[in-house]
Amino acid sequence: MRFAPVILWIFSILTSILLIFPYPLGIYHSFKHHSTKDFVASIILPPWGYYRGFESFWHKAEENKTDWEKIMQNEIKVFVFLCNNIFNNKKLVSDIQETNNFNDRFNTLPDEIKLELKNRCKLYIKYTINLQKEISDIFIGPSEDFNFKKSNQVIEMEVKLVKYGLSGELEINDDVINQQIQKQIQEFKERGKLTEEERSIFKEIFVEYHLKNEKAMKRFFKEAFGSELILN
Repeated sequence: MRFAPVILWIFSILTSILLIFPYPLGIYHSFKHHSTKDFVASIILPPWGYYRGFESFWHKAEENKTDWEKIMQNEIKVFVFLCNNIFNNKKLVSDIQETNNFNDRFNTLPDEIKLELKNRCKLYIKYTINLQKEISDIFIGPSEDFNFKKSNQVIEMEVKLVKYGLSGELEINDDVINQQIQKQIQEFKERGKLTEEERSIFKEIFVEYHLKNEKAMKRFFKEAFGSELILN
């Protein structure tokens, strides 16, 4: 039993450390990671200091987690940039390498993140195609009042895309679209009222234009993700 006093002494030391250590650790953690008020509170209110001491352990665990949301937002911005170049017939040689780089990064992501990123990018393509079709409709419709209003479906897509971090990109798109619409409206007004034959010709032109864009998007989507794009 001669070791009993030693064991008790070691136990008392460990207990003291466990009881005392969280308090100064909590003060330090509050100073580094929280507000000034939180720092002061951890000093003058020991229970709060102890709490912050224990909280620092899971706080560090949270800091070490990968921010997949931020990664997806960054990647979809790259996708949108490349996507818009194709829509505007401005695909550059450098875009080919950037698409390959995008695909390389995509292949390193966890499966659930891959699926989510693909769905977000697919939504942007559907949004852009639907929006372009709605713009075309104002020029081949029977009224010829040239009033453009986004459908509820397109607006719902925009709301989701804003949540995905694309508010700036959508604002730029709106500016370009408005300029495009105004230019086409002026051309149609100068041309005068369309005959049925002319309306039919323009409709065929727009249909061909949209089919061409969809094919280009499907090809680009496969290059970026290695899978087929299915538009519902």
